[in-house]
Amino acid sequence: MSGHFRVTSSPDGLHVFTLVGDGQRQLVQSVLHRSREQLVEAMELVRRAARNADACRCARSLDGQLYFQLRDDTGQLLASSNLYGDLAALRADLDELMRLAGQAAVVDAALERPPRARTRRTEVARTAGPRR
Repeated sequence: MSGHFRVTSSPDGLHVFTLVGDGQRQLVQSVLHRSREQLVEAMELVRRAARNADACRCARSLDGQLYFQLRDDTGQLLASSNLYGDLAALRADLDELMRLAGQAAVVDAALERPPRARTRRTEVARTAGPRR
């Protein structure tokens, strides 16, 4: 599958998305969101920001590597890229992000995981009642 937002949720209820490019490479990862509603809203903001070159800001890390960030109209951080050793690689991923974000499908990683197989141990634990 090319160009999709992969959504993951942590056991403590936080949600994050990653925009995955054509070669299954991570292009950007969002900040953590407390609700699915905030996550969906942030994905829409990323879709809009990807069409606006002013929303993409390039910078250098302390060790000199390049990265870019997507920000909304108020300057709030939406997502950050990986670190790059050279400007050509950063530009290639930024171009891919701008090309893919608008039509990227949403894939929920939790729905892709196969259900946990029931084992004899879990069956015994469910029927035995509380441990003392």
